[in-house]
Amino acid sequence: MSKAYTVYVLMFAAAIGGLWVVLTLGKAAKAPDDLSGEWTMKWDVPPLPEFKDGPMRVSQSGRYFVVRFGAAPGIGFTLQPEWHGARDGRILQMKLHGEGWMMYLHGDIPLGERPKIGEMTVILLGPIHLTGTAQRVGVEPTTRAAGMAHAR
Repeated sequence: MSKAYTVYVLMFAAAIGGLWVVLTLGKAAKAPDDLSGEWTMKWDVPPLPEFKDGPMRVSQSGRYFVVRFGAAPGIGFTLQPEWHGARDGRILQMKLHGEGWMMYLHGDIPLGERPKIGEMTVILLGPIHLTGTAQRVGVEPTTRAAGMAHAR
């Protein structure tokens, strides 16, 4: 066999091996559940005035979130590892860190091909401590959001 055929066979084997590695590692990767949109907040205690007026708006790009409460400026968050979502079962459990704040999110994930969470518990820790229930505008909640005492 000539050198050209040997190089051709080796390149083909390397391409097949590389494709196998990409497919194997890609299968383990998972995208965070989509929480983007507008949410109506029901706080357990009266929040600051700028958090009170208006809904919670969530912008999301993968594991990066920007959350706006009412008239307050947006807070940038990053999803922390070891979160649980639709790919793991029927419970959403996320911990977000960012800019002096931490946010814990917990809720039930409805059944369906493309489940959209309709309600979740929100715990916001930072300069103030707030807890409440968020309901997605335009999505019917499937069950009540569960408590999050164990998430801390």
